[in-house]
Amino acid sequence: MNKYTDQEIIDKCQEIWNADHKEHYSMGWEPEGCVSIESNTDEKVAIRFACMYEAPNLNLNVLMKLADFLGTKNINDGDKFSYGGCETCDYGSSYGFTLTARPE
Repeated sequence: MNKYTDQEIIDKCQEIWNADHKEHYSMGWEPEGCVSIESNTDEKVAIRFACMYEAPNLNLNVLMKLADFLGTKNINDGDKFSYGGCETCDYGSSYGFTLTARPE
């Protein structure tokens, strides 16, 4: 598995999902701030994706780009979450998932 700093991972993920957002609109996706790192060790990289209104798109194209970048196809999306916001407009909500990558 390739080793990167937290900021390098965030920047690359933002680039991958920005490109996907242009092709497949995701209501809550922002050009910054939807990606954060929960863990970055030699054994595990956990990347959290969270947006207001709806979760970011997760498809084979973005997963393959991320797998190429990280140098592993052992990526799990087991942690999905949804926190509603305002009862009438959903402002302040958070929807998303955590991707966990480990060495193959």
